Amino acid sequence: LTVNFWFRNPLKEYFSIENVFNGVANDLQNEAEVSIQKKHVPFTSTSLKTVRKNIQFAAKNSSGINHVTGDIYYITPYLKGKKIITIHDFVLFRRTQNFFKKQVFKYLWYTQPIKAADIITVISPQIKKELLDLFTIDENKVKVIPNFYNPYYTSLKKITNQIENKILFIGDTENKNLTRVIEALHGLNIDLHIVGNPSINDTKLLAKNNIKYQLHINITDAELGTLYQTSSMLLFPSLYEGFGLPIIEAQAVGLPVITSNIQPMSWVASEAAILVNPNNVQAIREAVISVQNNIELVQQIVTNGFKNIQRFSLPQISQQYLQCYQQLQ
Repeated sequence: LTVNFWFRNPLKEYFSIENVFNGVANDLQNEAEVSIQKKHVPFTSTSLKTVRKNIQFAAKNSSGINHVTGDIYYITPYLKGKKIITIHDFVLFRRTQNFFKKQVFKYLWYTQPIKAADIITVISPQIKKELLDLFTIDENKVKVIPNFYNPYYTSLKKITNQIENKILFIGDTENKNLTRVIEALHGLNIDLHIVGNPSINDTKLLAKNNIKYQLHINITDAELGTLYQTSSMLLFPSLYEGFGLPIIEAQAVGLPVITSNIQPMSWVASEAAILVNPNNVQAIREAVISVQNNIELVQQIVTNGFKNIQRFSLPQISQQYLQCYQQLQ
């Protein structure tokens, strides 16, 4: 059983899709009957010209079972053999304002590929719902296969007796909701550690609210692991996610999580986080204070977190992909 994993042209700052499917590939290589071939398209999808060149490359170099791992869905109709695509979210599609651009994007990236794919996997029930709302599609083709947490994180033990006010915040895009987080933390004795590079407005707001903060930019898994180990909570009240990987990474280390009471975050976190309305600054603030002060609550959500992550282990997720490939054999 040979499966071609199709990847976008490598970009230094974007590697989350690659991380997921490199993990799946490594896990499946242990299966006697599976061989994974990784293929990268030669160009970044910046124009219709580079899109066309990528399509030509994919058509020439495909056979058997092809898995388009994300982003370059437009190659799907031109691949020879069976086709499976994984949709992670609709952030870019929703962000595209220009009407003409949006129609071209919709047709090339979604309408055609969705029609051509034999199986479509999505990373959460929320993305399945959005997919079915946005496109006419045979629901039987769609399977929810979530992301997994990096097994490395379970080997890390939470370092206790750390400063109890070190708050970890991951991400710098608008949907991550940093502006409200800054407002929520005003006047609290905390140390905010931001993974990412905030906007100019958020940087000004941090100064205006006298918030002590540190930035961590382009960090490794090991460095992120250390932040999970040494923080007192993960604050992740995102407004939109396809999945919300930091939730289960934090749970794997034993870090208490505050996240949004909307999908897919509430599905991913389950009973193992404090859920807040991400639009409500006061609710975010109260959740932070309760993690600082309520030891029993923290112990409960951390214990629940270790149980919750069992749903998202790498062997479990790669087996679900393997079943898809076997179905297409």
